[in-house]
Amino acid sequence: MHNTANPSLSVPFDQINDLAYKLRQAGAKFHVSGTGDNRILNFQMITPTAEHILDNLDDNSTEISAPTSTDTISEPQNKLDEFATLEQLLQLSKTKLKQLAKTYKIPLRSKLNSSELAEALVNQVKLSEI
Repeated sequence: MHNTANPSLSVPFDQINDLAYKLRQAGAKFHVSGTGDNRILNFQMITPTAEHILDNLDDNSTEISAPTSTDTISEPQNKLDEFATLEQLLQLSKTKLKQLAKTYKIPLRSKLNSSELAEALVNQVKLSEI
């Protein structure tokens, strides 16, 4: 595994769930931030398989190229393995969002409103946790 000096990547909102899922399955450690049309992936650790995924992103967009057979990433085995979407998190109470934010060590969580908490938790909370 490689430790990289906190690189980041801007990703269009409509592609963040798929990319984040694949990177987490490849062992990358990161958190998602940002609002509007793009999200920022701030990496704490990138594995060689995750580097391969990032290397195969199209330069003009973040379309994901198919991984090689040695880097195949499994799809979720069931719905409980999938991450909660922003829409699903927005349906939770602020108390539940605060509990999840504490679990995932979201910085400044006590100062965030419900929408901001939900955005910070996207691609971190599994459906089985909500």
